[in-house]
Amino acid sequence: MLKTRFPNAFFAELTVLVSSIVMSGVAVGFGNCVSAQIVLDSTLGSESSVVTPNGSINGSPSDKIDGGAIRETNLFHSFQEFNVSEGRGIYFSNPDGIENILSRVTGTNTSNIWGKLGVLGNANLFLINPNGIIFGQNASLDVKGSFIASTASSFKFNDQTEFSATASQTTPLLTISVPSGLQYGANRGRILVQGDGQGTRANGEPIDTSVGLRVQPNKTLALVGGDITLEGGTLKTAGGQIELGSVGSPSLVNLSSNPKGFSLSYDSVPAFGNIQLFQQATVDASGIEGGNIQVQGRRVLLSDGSQIESSTLGEGQGGTLRIKASDSVELIGESADALYSTSLATQVYEEATGSGGNLTIETGQLTVQAANAGPRASKFVITGRGGLPEDPGNPRNGDYSWADLRFFPIESQPNSPPVTTQPTDSAAKPLVEASGWTITSKGEVVLTAAAPSTATEVPWMTPSSCHAS
Repeated sequence: MLKTRFPNAFFAELTVLVSSIVMSGVAVGFGNCVSAQIVLDSTLGSESSVVTPNGSINGSPSDKIDGGAIRETNLFHSFQEFNVSEGRGIYFSNPDGIENILSRVTGTNTSNIWGKLGVLGNANLFLINPNGIIFGQNASLDVKGSFIASTASSFKFNDQTEFSATASQTTPLLTISVPSGLQYGANRGRILVQGDGQGTRANGEPIDTSVGLRVQPNKTLALVGGDITLEGGTLKTAGGQIELGSVGSPSLVNLSSNPKGFSLSYDSVPAFGNIQLFQQATVDASGIEGGNIQVQGRRVLLSDGSQIESSTLGEGQGGTLRIKASDSVELIGESADALYSTSLATQVYEEATGSGGNLTIETGQLTVQAANAGPRASKFVITGRGGLPEDPGNPRNGDYSWADLRFFPIESQPNSPPVTTQPTDSAAKPLVEASGWTITSKGEVVLTAAAPSTATEVPWMTPSSCHAS
């Protein structure tokens, strides 16, 4: 396994500009449709949900969900079908003292979220449907807490109880305990987020677009299920936390609270699924201080100018962007208009005064392939403040490990398959080690395989004295 870590002081953005590089290693109607969007079930007995249709909430024609089973700070809801129609909303009431709203779908159909899903308060909203969840192009969130959508079969709790969407339809033993995990059974549906590909960050404003699914700063947006696909979709939080996890069956994903909402742990997951971002999909946790992003699967593929970014927009400390794939991570191509490269980024924006965050990639094989070769196709660009000194003779700032960045000879034609090499393969094609760098007026550290042929903004420097001991 290849494990590469770029430390906080050193790494702020990785922009891949190579032709080809691979590193290996209303009514209470039990069972009846009370709304075109929701079908209730009877599994909670007298504590079942109550739906009031055709109201107006926050300017949208919406249905309101009341009722449910309250256990101290938890509120439980159970549905046979759960959908949100386009142009409409569904809002959960948030009674006093409720911190977590836990909703399950016990039927056999996918949930289609085409409109607005909201909470009338500050509670965290959880939704599980083992059959799958689809967020349409105009889907949005109106929540002040965290939002966790999953195709798990049940919620697990610290007291060993569970709230299952697939067990026998008898009244469950509900708990006052905090949810501690997502249990996946034989059926692990996919999660799809559709969009128009217009969520790519174009400026340093914390709220830079109104499209897509968004949670508040210091909250968590998590999508965890079978295969995860963003088809031009957008996920945003201004400095919060975003989690994408694709797991096999059976699996248990552990949940724990943190200052930005929830942390997810995959230590009990034996196998993973696939995560794909294409058609200029965007996952962005950039804020005054950078947010955290964790992506975990078997194969993680970004293409068509799709981007995952957690950048610093103000004076704060950068967050962490962590990609872990048991098989491979692939970054391929650019947007259709050639304006955006497919990328992973933790940069510090021009007017910001804070520091960049960590980018950690842990995978068996990392593949980077540009749409076509060109004059920029033989270098990495690393952007940020701190890290490499302006003069090789000066000490580096901060305590971090050096990661060798090496370059494949650019010999392939545009769109040709990448050349794969294995670090342990003595017959592998030799790599070319970057022999120096320049630092631009924007703070960019540009590593290249040879001294630049044209004048640079600062003298050419060699990295020999900057390797960590």
